[in-house]
Amino acid sequence: MLEAKAAEAGELEARLQHSEQEMIALSQEASQLNVQFQEAKAKWSDVQNDVLATAERESASIERLNNLEAALNSKAEEVDAAEDKRAQMNERYKRIMEHNKAKMGVTDIDDEIAKARELELTARRRLPTQPDATDSSGSSSEFSGNEEELEENNDEGQDPEPMEDPPTSPGGADASLPLSSGGDVV
Repeated sequence: MLEAKAAEAGELEARLQHSEQEMIALSQEASQLNVQFQEAKAKWSDVQNDVLATAERESASIERLNNLEAALNSKAEEVDAAEDKRAQMNERYKRIMEHNKAKMGVTDIDDEIAKARELELTARRRLPTQPDATDSSGSSSEFSGNEEELEENNDEGQDPEPMEDPPTSPGGADASLPLSSGGDVV
């Protein structure tokens, strides 16, 4: 029995050593797993930090994008308002140009009327005031009216050009003055 007990003790001791070796191996394996766990935990923390930083950048990017979109919309509204104003100004320019063209036409007519009145006045000043012997109506049919009408018409238009010295007849008499019935200068 003693032998059996010694063999059993030897066997238990061998199992104990074997268990101790397994425990050492498991302890080493546990240490390695712990190191790996700590490394994984550190990596996980880094990944979380990266995810949070990315989320913050994305949030800032979204906010910046929203700000840019708002600025773009504002600029688009300004451009639309400027385009509307340009269109209004273009329409106003067209109306002004049409008005100016019409006014220039009226001005041209007014200028022509003023020139005609001036010519008429100048012609009347140079024509005899008594009727021609060939004119039975008593007045020139081309030039009707009196000096007062001519002066009024002249006041409305431009001042006539100063008259040149009247032409003289061979006898030195003023040819623009009417002749009396006897042929003498009045």
